[in-house]
Amino acid sequence: MAIQYEVETGSGSETANTYVAVADADQYLENTGRHLGAWAALGSSGKQRNLILAQQYMTARWNGKWRGRETNERQALDFPRIHI
Repeated sequence: MAIQYEVETGSGSETANTYVAVADADQYLENTGRHLGAWAALGSSGKQRNLILAQQYMTARWNGKWRGRETNERQALDFPRIHI
């Protein structure tokens, strides 16, 4: 079964599970000179899985410590946010 992968685009999606697209992560690593072989070897689904895990870590680590509140009460992730 294919991994469910949806990037939050700033719309307050109810089904998003990551903040970063694979192509954006690849480009970031390339731009910062950290395009590591291990990352490239993961393939698309492995990269997606790791980006979802990174989002889950962020939520677990900093949940309740972000400024403001979610823009949509039904959004799946902590961002986007409204600063109050």
